[in-house]
Amino acid sequence: MESKNQMNVYLDESSIDNPQNSHMVIGGLFINRSQVHEIKKEISNIKKKYSYFGEIKWIKTDQRKLKFLKELVDYLIQLKSDDLQFHCIVVKKDCVNYTKYHQDDKELAFYKFMYILISHRINNNSDYYIFPDFKPNKLKERVKNLHDYLNKFIYFNKSSSSIKHIQSYDSQENIFIQIADFFSGAVGYHWNNSHKNPNQAKEVIANHIAERIGKKSLDMNSFPSEQKFNIWNINLE
Repeated sequence: MESKNQMNVYLDESSIDNPQNSHMVIGGLFINRSQVHEIKKEISNIKKKYSYFGEIKWIKTDQRKLKFLKELVDYLIQLKSDDLQFHCIVVKKDCVNYTKYHQDDKELAFYKFMYILISHRINNNSDYYIFPDFKPNKLKERVKNLHDYLNKFIYFNKSSSSIKHIQSYDSQENIFIQIADFFSGAVGYHWNNSHKNPNQAKEVIANHIAERIGKKSLDMNSFPSEQKFNIWNINLE
């Protein structure tokens, strides 16, 4: 029997609650489980090199961290796509019909978008271990419900695959959820008219990421076939 692929998925978001931003981003870092330890070790080495011991978050991007963040981006982007990928969906917030499709519940809408992101990236013959950033949800069953709907998707579409584990974790305790936040924030920065209210350090890093993936900007739609760094703008209009 062919051995299954084993993938960890770390999830976070950007700009969901900021009323000044027109687009929200839900992002996922997909890492081959066999590479998790090695990648974490190398990230730790880069942090030590620059004496950076804090949490990696997009909102904390500033001039003092530029060299560290550039080297971190360079390392992550040069990894093979079989070992590490980043996928995100971008949603124009004023196009979301909460009343018609989401029971007037923004929290429910968020988890539906997370479901869309994950389900579109589930491959055949693969096991998934999923780690969303912890959120104080109104309904404690949100993560369980996400698991149930993903299981239904797999049953009807990818029967050779499975969700082995899904549990939310505090981003302070998980470096990969932090990086999902960081990449999601960079994408959101370009999508949310950053030129109108530019932040020099964030501009440098967002542009650096775009350059490293061979794009002029992160304000774009990737082809579905792009595996390493994929940006999908969901058209709800």
